[in-house]
Amino acid sequence: MDISSSVIFTDDDFYSALVSLGAPDNDNILKWTCENSETAVAVLRKFVSSGADVLCLPALPFKNQDSENFQNDKDFDLFRKIVSIYKEAIKGTAASISGKILPSGVTAEPFGEVPVLDLLNIYSSQALVLAELGVDLIICDGFSSLADIRMALLGAKQANLPVIPIMSYSDEAPEFVPLSALITLNSLKASAFGLELFAYDDSTLDLIKSLSDFADTPFIIKISDDTPESRSFAEKLISLGFSVVGGKLTCNKFSERALQIKNKPPLLHTEYPDFSPIYAANATDIFWINETAGSTEPLVCSVDMADELVTLSDEGYDIITVKVDSFDDAYQFSLNSYIADLPIAFLSDSEEALEAALIFYCGKALIDSRSEIAKEVLERLACWYGAVIY
Repeated sequence: MDISSSVIFTDDDFYSALVSLGAPDNDNILKWTCENSETAVAVLRKFVSSGADVLCLPALPFKNQDSENFQNDKDFDLFRKIVSIYKEAIKGTAASISGKILPSGVTAEPFGEVPVLDLLNIYSSQALVLAELGVDLIICDGFSSLADIRMALLGAKQANLPVIPIMSYSDEAPEFVPLSALITLNSLKASAFGLELFAYDDSTLDLIKSLSDFADTPFIIKISDDTPESRSFAEKLISLGFSVVGGKLTCNKFSERALQIKNKPPLLHTEYPDFSPIYAANATDIFWINETAGSTEPLVCSVDMADELVTLSDEGYDIITVKVDSFDDAYQFSLNSYIADLPIAFLSDSEEALEAALIFYCGKALIDSRSEIAKEVLERLACWYGAVIY
């Protein structure tokens, strides 16, 4: 599937079209959709004929994050009917169906009480259910936390389907740094990088253009409003080579946008010849690393390692090397990793410990090539978790 030229019809677009036909603008809209399935199929087919390549399903009806047992819930039968409506709508066409994963609503350690692996299981369970229902790709939408969407992406990858993460950006969420998010999510082999916007001014455009220099996957912009300002902004983005989704457009306006996306130019990148191809990232910063980078002696993990991380960050090193010999080492470091403001290189002789460290780390990590683990194992872990062997 060529995401770069695909036109995505979101569930918000679908809801907007249904409401215009008399559907309730509340939680009963899915029930109404099932009761009026012929109308819903006709709406979806109309947008497919207007250029939609991907139809995005509503999110799964999970309750209390019980993602393993919710198939027994009556809401799952409703959702299954929605899937059948979508499948009926794309019969005889080349259109695809996307599943949708939303933020879990829980906060993982170290800033919350939920274990990281439990959060990963929540998302992987959802992804596997979507795959079982027959979706063609998965969109992780509405996230403002890199730690959260990173777990969603890792979980969604379990389904062996293309995954598109979309993060919500606004000035009111300063903890979300778009460049670190883009680097981290692209390293995890996301099929595209998406950014949901709520402002359509020159500073926002400058931000997007600067990010595009570092994007090595298709760049998708989500716009939720249908206003003259948002439509003008969308057209400007498409003319620069970005894809745009959302906007709750009428069918005619959607057809115009689809044609624009199909004919958009390639996304241009500024070349930076002085930059090293090796880079790392944490939740807030990106680090360019050259061959002369100085690394610390291997840091032993412990409960009380915060002070040492602060000290090492202030002593002029370029990289902090962390020795992880066990799952407990990886876990202890994860509780303190946010303190480090330098790139992290994991040194380990244990495949299990190294994998745990890479799961927990919120960013693009380095793997110390001195690790006494088979080369093919290091390469597999680096590929899956978006790390660089250094």
